Amino acid sequence: MEISQVNLGLVPLVMGLTAVAKLYVESRWAPLIALALGVGGAFLVPASSVSLTVLSGIVVGLTASGL
Repeated sequence: MEISQVNLGLVPLVMGLTAVAKLYVESRWAPLIALALGVGGAFLVPASSVSLTVLSGIVVGLTASGL
Protein backbone atom coordinates (compact mmCIF):
# COMPACT_ATOMS: atom_id res chain seq x y z
CA MET A 1 0.00 0.00 0.00
CA GLU A 2 1.35 3.37 -0.95
CA ILE A 3 0.59 6.32 1.32
CA SER A 4 0.54 9.45 -0.77
CA GLN A 5 1.26 12.98 0.39
CA VAL A 6 -2.39 13.84 -0.14
CA ASN A 7 -3.44 11.14 2.33
CA LEU A 8 -0.99 12.52 4.85
CA GLY A 9 -2.44 15.97 4.23
CA LEU A 10 -5.87 14.66 5.16
CA VAL A 11 -4.78 13.96 8.74
CA PRO A 12 -4.72 17.62 9.92
CA LEU A 13 -7.96 18.27 8.06
CA VAL A 14 -9.67 15.34 9.78
CA MET A 15 -8.23 16.46 13.13
CA GLY A 16 -9.65 19.95 12.67
CA LEU A 17 -13.07 18.75 11.55
CA THR A 18 -13.18 16.34 14.49
CA ALA A 19 -12.35 19.17 16.89
CA VAL A 20 -15.22 21.21 15.46
CA ALA A 21 -17.55 18.21 15.71
CA LYS A 22 -16.64 17.79 19.38
CA LEU A 23 -18.27 21.16 20.03
CA TYR A 24 -21.62 19.66 19.06
CA VAL A 25 -21.40 16.02 20.18
CA GLU A 26 -19.94 14.21 23.17
CA SER A 27 -16.18 13.66 23.13
CA ARG A 28 -16.60 9.90 23.32
CA TRP A 29 -17.78 9.93 19.69
CA ALA A 30 -14.63 11.70 18.43
CA PRO A 31 -12.72 8.56 17.31
CA LEU A 32 -15.73 7.29 15.36
CA ILE A 33 -16.20 10.70 13.73
CA ALA A 34 -12.51 10.84 12.83
CA LEU A 35 -12.71 7.36 11.33
CA ALA A 36 -15.76 8.28 9.25
CA LEU A 37 -14.17 11.52 8.07
CA GLY A 38 -10.96 9.67 7.20
CA VAL A 39 -12.73 7.08 5.09
CA GLY A 40 -14.91 9.73 3.46
CA GLY A 41 -11.93 11.96 2.74
CA ALA A 42 -9.95 9.08 1.27
CA PHE A 43 -12.51 8.79 -1.51
CA LEU A 44 -11.46 12.27 -2.65
CA VAL A 45 -8.02 10.89 -3.51
CA PRO A 46 -7.86 8.65 -6.58
CA ALA A 47 -6.72 5.12 -5.76
CA SER A 48 -6.37 1.86 -7.63
CA SER A 49 -9.15 0.04 -5.77
CA VAL A 50 -11.93 0.61 -3.29
CA SER A 51 -10.35 -1.64 -0.69
CA LEU A 52 -7.12 0.39 -0.73
CA THR A 53 -9.14 3.59 -0.49
CA VAL A 54 -11.04 2.33 2.55
CA LEU A 55 -7.84 1.04 4.15
CA SER A 56 -6.03 4.33 3.66
CA GLY A 57 -9.10 6.15 5.05
CA ILE A 58 -9.00 3.97 8.14
CA VAL A 59 -5.30 4.77 8.57
CA VAL A 60 -6.01 8.50 8.22
CA GLY A 61 -8.91 8.36 10.69
CA LEU A 62 -7.02 6.38 13.31
CA THR A 63 -3.97 8.60 12.93
CA ALA A 64 -6.08 11.73 13.35
CA SER A 65 -7.75 10.37 16.46
CA GLY A 66 -4.44 9.33 18.00
CA LEU A 67 -5.18 5.63 18.16
